[in-house]
Amino acid sequence: MKQGSGKFRFNNGDIYSGEWHRNQKSGRGRIDFKNGGFFLGIWDRDRANGDGQIEFSNGDHFDGTFQDSKRSGIGRYRFNASKNEYKGNFFEDQFEGEGQIVYANEDNYRGGFRAGLKHGLGKYIYANGDIYEGHWENDKKNGEGVYKYKDKGEVYTGHWKDNYKHGFGEYVYSSGDKYQGEFRDGVKMGKGTFIWSSGERFVGLFENDYIHGNGVLEVPEAG
Repeated sequence: MKQGSGKFRFNNGDIYSGEWHRNQKSGRGRIDFKNGGFFLGIWDRDRANGDGQIEFSNGDHFDGTFQDSKRSGIGRYRFNASKNEYKGNFFEDQFEGEGQIVYANEDNYRGGFRAGLKHGLGKYIYANGDIYEGHWENDKKNGEGVYKYKDKGEVYTGHWKDNYKHGFGEYVYSSGDKYQGEFRDGVKMGKGTFIWSSGERFVGLFENDYIHGNGVLEVPEAG
């Protein structure tokens, strides 16, 4: 019976060095995997439970909390290939709940996750200074949200579908002009109102971002 501290080589080539209790890994120990990588942390009845770290054969690295040998709780995951890094909550090996991803290109997302994907409310700051704040679903902008274009000084507030402006929204230009109405797949499409900073207003139909079809042009009376 394995009891106390010791080293053991499994039939698959993995090697465990650490504490045992009644033939089970229990206490602090390390496994070096045959195919590369390792796990170092706390064991309880042959399962990783508590604080630990694992490095995979591809160089990815996780440091945080385990439950029943799965990443669950607070932790940090670094992707070796992309150099992206996630910090936040995990559940059964997935990003789940509140977390933050810092991308190698300096993009930054902080907000909700579900099953490893951006989901719920979140704020994404792009490396160029653009900011999106609003709802996400399945890793894409979906639902109500606000996108601020830093360089252009323009703002879209409204509905999104799969990363595109889609549904009702308002787009305010740096000139003071603004459009209120329907969008489809990222462009003005359907019924809407375009208001120029001069006070002129067009109410009618739009297609592919341009006035197209029936409408009414309203010109303010001269003062």
